[in-house]
Amino acid sequence: MQFDQDYYPGRRKRGKDYREDMLELPFFYPGQICYGKVISIHLHQGAFVDIGGTHDGWVPIKGNDWYWIRHHIKPGMNVYVEILAKRDPYRFRFPLEMRLVYPNIDHLIFNRFDFPPIFHRKEDTNEEQLWREGGRPPIPRKKPLTDMETEPLVSDHPFVETLWEWHNAEQMILDHEDENPDKFKDVTYESTVDTSSFDEENRIQYTEGRVKETVLKKKVVNVNIKELDMKAARAEREVPYLPSLGGFCLATLPFLY
Repeated sequence: MQFDQDYYPGRRKRGKDYREDMLELPFFYPGQICYGKVISIHLHQGAFVDIGGTHDGWVPIKGNDWYWIRHHIKPGMNVYVEILAKRDPYRFRFPLEMRLVYPNIDHLIFNRFDFPPIFHRKEDTNEEQLWREGGRPPIPRKKPLTDMETEPLVSDHPFVETLWEWHNAEQMILDHEDENPDKFKDVTYESTVDTSSFDEENRIQYTEGRVKETVLKKKVVNVNIKELDMKAARAEREVPYLPSLGGFCLATLPFLY
């Protein structure tokens, strides 16, 4: 006798078990009363009822509840069932959840399933998405040891460090212009720089520098002047900052009202 090694109760029927007159899942809906036959029982899963569809219905029963239910529910007997839920067959192991109407065993069931069984796949890398698709409540995250409200904002975007390098380069250029007002009276610093000699491959160099008696690692970054927005940097320096008011002058920035 040949058995389908991949078959398990609740999955879609195929091969010799499939018939053309079987109903697909869209023909079933919650609240529907169906007549079927118990085809198998499982100690830790429950009873499975054939109602003429491509998927067998699942009646959740487990554990010690079978001690009395086994005298009322046996394989091969005809029963009436009510469909309680219809779920995604690609995520849930048993798409059709039912309860027995006749014979009624609701008063004999005490061990309830917290959640319907689901499939776990290698592609399920996002646990929160898996909980959401499986109808599980999200697991609360542990409170961090540090207070996030008092910690400074830190961005892990890879371009943040480059923006910080550009900002420092702009401020260094403006400081150099302020220290040499006669040299940059009629020209700007960027107009005196030859951009054709910029080497993109060797823009970052690591050396060592001495601070008093300590030798520290030193990072030298060569920034292309075309990547800097010197016009915006000069405009920022023209805005007066009033420490007594705790911010910029409102007369200069009317949009802050």
